[in-house]
Amino acid sequence: MKDDIGINGSPVEAAKGVEQVQVDEVIAPETSQSQGLGLSEGYIPLLATVAFGFTLQATWEGVALTMQFSILNGGPASLVYGGMLTACGAILIALSLAEMASIDPVVGAQY
Repeated sequence: MKDDIGINGSPVEAAKGVEQVQVDEVIAPETSQSQGLGLSEGYIPLLATVAFGFTLQATWEGVALTMQFSILNGGPASLVYGGMLTACGAILIALSLAEMASIDPVVGAQY
């Protein structure tokens, strides 16, 4: 390490008997070899990405299937009141999650 400068401007010397190690090798030895992310070594696998895409595209089929049972068993009124009940339930879930998230400590919140 040729340009190591200490706090007061003097060169930093390694302690006797201590081997100098690169910071990257100490922090993350498994990533010190390659810094790039290829297609095969990404954070999310390709199969999971494709499966999630199919899940997002299948929402219309799911809604149509659900409407079929709702219309056959309760008629249009069940669609309206079922939608209202579902919206209220989703709002209550969102409020309870927001309440739990609000008690999570935030770094620097005291400032």
